[in-house]
Amino acid sequence: MPPKRKGRVRVFPSTPSLPPGQKTIPELTAICQGGGAKSPADEALLGASRLSWETTLSPPDLRTPSAPGQSLSLVNTNLNTVPVSSVSKLEGVDTVCHELGTSSEHGNSELQHVGEDIEGEELAGVQGGAAVSELIKAGPVTLESLWELVASYGPRFQGLTRQLNSMSGKLDKLSQEQEVKICENSSKISELQIAVKTSQNMCQALIQDKSATNRRVEFIENSLRRLNLRLLNFPKVIGESPRMTLRKYMLEGLKMTLDQIPCINKIYFLPFNRNRESNPPQVNLHNLTEILESSIEIYERATLLISLPSESDVSLVMKCYFQNINESFMGQKIQIFPDLSKTTQERRKAFLSMRQEVITLGAKFLLRYPCKGVVTYNRNVYIFYAPEQLRVFIDSRRGAFTTSSPNQGPG
Repeated sequence: MPPKRKGRVRVFPSTPSLPPGQKTIPELTAICQGGGAKSPADEALLGASRLSWETTLSPPDLRTPSAPGQSLSLVNTNLNTVPVSSVSKLEGVDTVCHELGTSSEHGNSELQHVGEDIEGEELAGVQGGAAVSELIKAGPVTLESLWELVASYGPRFQGLTRQLNSMSGKLDKLSQEQEVKICENSSKISELQIAVKTSQNMCQALIQDKSATNRRVEFIENSLRRLNLRLLNFPKVIGESPRMTLRKYMLEGLKMTLDQIPCINKIYFLPFNRNRESNPPQVNLHNLTEILESSIEIYERATLLISLPSESDVSLVMKCYFQNINESFMGQKIQIFPDLSKTTQERRKAFLSMRQEVITLGAKFLLRYPCKGVVTYNRNVYIFYAPEQLRVFIDSRRGAFTTSSPNQGPG
């Protein structure tokens, strides 16, 4: 058998620690005898009447006394008015105090903190109202009451859980719908990008085809008109056909012989705007004798269009014209041009408008038939088929000349 342990007896045993607010027997004896300071908690513990040695012993009170500092310390007694809502909260505090009991030190400290919080919350919004006369104590707090309190929140938590689940399901469904829409929109955007790219390619192809078609139509139109000539400011003679007047012009103005005069396929005056400022003179057709006896009379001038049988005839007429370009016929000069399409005429006009600028750069300019600009610059030959190309050439050379001119020294 194991040896028995021997106990030891302390000569001066330690005094056990007391909870805050609890009095020892000597202190209670001093208070009963009237000595020492008494706090409100002592008054509540001993009662309204003082105990004296003459007081007879009475049967003990079986009620459990309240814990020190639990009743009136929760609310400032100097305040006379407290809102009605504070009464119910303070009643609940007293109820909790009574339920927790007076034997638990931890419960006392927790309830004191609760009372202080309620005191600070309620007294901050104190207004004029009914006065609080007394505080009602609460019933006892047991594990069963705490379980009932926790169980009462169960349905609420279950309802909140159902609402959260419902909202989560709706959000999941909405997220899925959004993902589907995003996928659809992404596919549509991809299709639109492909369509836009295709449209751009088609537009570029159409623009190129249009340019090529315009050039072809212009070439065909100029080919059909290559045997035609336009005679500007050609006179209309009263009583004489245009063919006879043209024959006289070739003999007198162009200095051609009878053998050189070509055959004319077609000849007619081009129509013009009748609403011109210079109105033609009125001819008196009633006096025919005066018309026949008078000299040749010109009543207006217009553009005469003629068609020759071959290109050699066109070249012969143009050669004679340039040889006698300063000769006049019936008092005015006549100009002869090849018959070209309107587009070609506009491009030729644009080329001719930039001729002086090209010469200013120190270059030579030549406009070839039907519409081709030839520029000779610094012993280099440049050919332009569009006036825009010639404009870019002039601007680039002008900018280079302006940049290099400040760096050039005198001399």
